Amino acid sequence: GLPMFGDLARALQGQGPLNWDAARQFAMLGATEGQPEHNVDPTVRIAYGELARIAGMHVNDVTGADTTFPEPRLVTRSQWAAETLDAYRPLLTELATSLGQQPDDPGSDAGDPMLQMMAGISKMMQPAMMGMSVGSMIGALSKRVFGLHDLPIPRDRQEVVLVARTIDDFADRWEIPIDQMRLWVLAHELSGFQVFGVDGLRNDL
Repeated sequence: GLPMFGDLARALQGQGPLNWDAARQFAMLGATEGQPEHNVDPTVRIAYGELARIAGMHVNDVTGADTTFPEPRLVTRSQWAAETLDAYRPLLTELATSLGQQPDDPGSDAGDPMLQMMAGISKMMQPAMMGMSVGSMIGALSKRVFGLHDLPIPRDRQEVVLVARTIDDFADRWEIPIDQMRLWVLAHELSGFQVFGVDGLRNDL
């Protein structure tokens, strides 16, 4: 009944079972570690474009298809994180709703005002905590994934997206020639693009 706590509750619960403001903030923090992030160098974009044509011919040759692949779009880690939150929003909302449906124990806090208050605070904080968890997970993933198909979850928009910095950092860390690494990732991502382009399979997944 205190106005201050009522305002706080509305702020924390105003976005449904998952607080998306908290999710975005934690995703950006995890992706960038609080450091400024530079755009992808134009020369890197050109190099990927040239290698994509080679990878596309290889994938078509192996699969016997004649797919026309789109130009790869190179993004930063924070871009990948923001776009992934939007793309997976229905799935994450359903997950948060399911996790929030805890069975009530009618005898656990009956008659104890302190336990009732703590249960109310826990329920009030749940969307924010879920948002922090989801955002942290997406932020951590942004530093490990190479593109869209590391996770076999189709997105509404069919495209080829690459996280350039993560790919190049991986190649440098494992001393893999950069063009070989980029070509492998392109073949993997173009294969994913082709597989998810099959309507029946896409819908099943």
